[in-house]
Amino acid sequence: MGEAFYTDHLLFRMGLRDIPEEFPREIYQHADERYRDMRTGRKIAVKRVEFQGRVREMAVVYEEEANDVRLVTIHPLKQGQKDQRIINGRWQLL
Repeated sequence: MGEAFYTDHLLFRMGLRDIPEEFPREIYQHADERYRDMRTGRKIAVKRVEFQGRVREMAVVYEEEANDVRLVTIHPLKQGQKDQRIINGRWQLL
């Protein structure tokens, strides 16, 4: 992997959600699962992390460009959100 760049949108969302600075890169590099969002064409890295006192799945949306990666946004997944997106075909396992 080349360099992972944080977009302004990602930084904004991290600030709103009080997400630690290292989370997006850690989730991208050590994802438990990876998906393609069939609606946007972007890729999603999902990892279980401790966040705000409990373990939960977090998703990082990213785009790979040549040797670099743009980390677009990050958010904690709600209960059943990942499964529903898989069932309805929006997310496909890579």
